[in-house]
Amino acid sequence: FASGRITVQCAVEYARHNMPRFDKIFLVGHSWGGWSALCAGSFSQADKIVAISAPDKPEAAVCRALSSAMPKFLAKILYPYISLLCGDKSAAEAAKWSGAEILLVQGENDVVVPPSNSVYYKVDAPNVKKLLVSGRGHNPYNTAAAEAKLGELSSALAGLGKGTDSRFFDDFDFKAATEEDDAVMGEIARFLEVRQ
Repeated sequence: FASGRITVQCAVEYARHNMPRFDKIFLVGHSWGGWSALCAGSFSQADKIVAISAPDKPEAAVCRALSSAMPKFLAKILYPYISLLCGDKSAAEAAKWSGAEILLVQGENDVVVPPSNSVYYKVDAPNVKKLLVSGRGHNPYNTAAAEAKLGELSSALAGLGKGTDSRFFDDFDFKAATEEDDAVMGEIARFLEVRQ
């Protein structure tokens, strides 16, 4: 997680110093990318940030994922070590102190980044606008049908080696699984408009 924030921060600083034709810097990230954009944006003076389904603290997301793959007590034991590796940086705190205009987009049914660890539910500040997308999960910028299709893909991937035929992927409609929701994408585009 920390490497994502550092990489974004370096990219923004490079653009600021070496590409003067870019007078505005916008960061857009989803999930871990949203966390990285928020945390880097507080250091690198990004002008606008869009964070979609972003976790507040990375170690909570990592431990949540681990607890589904191993005994919960073991994930709890590993928490301090994971916290050290992730850097324990709060995206909500970064958003609150950032000088950037921020749009937080969250699906109301997100189980990957639940409300207990979602930056969307953890920050209220004058520079932060919010968009809660009803009936959507972790990919609220996609249509409901696309999210359902992604669920099929996730199930097939989880079943590889356990009976899922790899030919499933030959016929899978990846375009349908990535269909964007025009209303949500329109809100993001309007937020990113530059007013002279």
